[in-house]
Amino acid sequence: MTLPHVNALIVEPDGDRATRIGALLEEALDLAIRCTQVSCLSEAKNQLIEVSWSFAIVRLRLPDAKGLEALVEARTLQNDLPVIAILEGDEPAAVVDAARSLAGECLFFEEIDQASLSQSIRFALERGEMLRELRERQSVQVAIGDLVESVEIPTEVADKPELAVEGDSLDPGKNAAWQGKALVVDDEEVLRMVLKSILGSLGYETIVASDGLEAVRMYEENRDAISLAIVDLNMPGLNGGEVFQRLREDGRRIPILVTSGMDDFDTLPFDDFEKENSRFLMKPFGAADVREAIDLLIGNVAS
Repeated sequence: MTLPHVNALIVEPDGDRATRIGALLEEALDLAIRCTQVSCLSEAKNQLIEVSWSFAIVRLRLPDAKGLEALVEARTLQNDLPVIAILEGDEPAAVVDAARSLAGECLFFEEIDQASLSQSIRFALERGEMLRELRERQSVQVAIGDLVESVEIPTEVADKPELAVEGDSLDPGKNAAWQGKALVVDDEEVLRMVLKSILGSLGYETIVASDGLEAVRMYEENRDAISLAIVDLNMPGLNGGEVFQRLREDGRRIPILVTSGMDDFDTLPFDDFEKENSRFLMKPFGAADVREAIDLLIGNVAS
């Protein structure tokens, strides 16, 4: 993604660490960038209220913030702001999982380099843009729906559904052939919304689950209608590998797209992509990556 001006807020109390992050940003983006560093949550809140930011990089441990407080505040003050959380290597797994659900991306400071930072920023910005577009479209749909309700539709039009105006007619999925239901399971709310929007444009009616147990329940309730599933591997509780196996128990072998933020192929719940009617998509990904993976999975294009 190319931005003409990049305005980055770095919330980091350690001056040396902030300087390093700023230098890596300039190298990673290869753009004119203005970095502003603040050292605590109270200063960050003032900046978030007064200034529009391209993205924020926020350390999880701040002098005046406990746990996930800084990420919660950032989401509250600028809901669409792409946020990259900086974690320490000794964070408990539960904290890491929670941070991933609140931030666009999470990086451990010890592992930050130009490549990882560049990738995280690109993904955070793409996901933020897709989310804004989704919300704007939903706002338009609601406005049109309210307008339609206030207009009396002539009987001769109402009797012909193909001529009637629908409040959700701007949804690209309405112009695509209906593909059945798709199940999306991911513990990140933003990704669930983005994937639902992408699948809608491809003609799928999408149901979403935030954890593995919920996904299995939804699959059992909609078993015959679901024709595609997108499953995140790394989730608390019932993980994606276990969900994959549960979805395979009925023998239907629906196409399943497995996603993960890690490239450890040893964790995949299958060995043979073709035999299992499955594909793997590495995070971070954009809308085009998802569409291409689904096309390959369901056989719209040659693999």
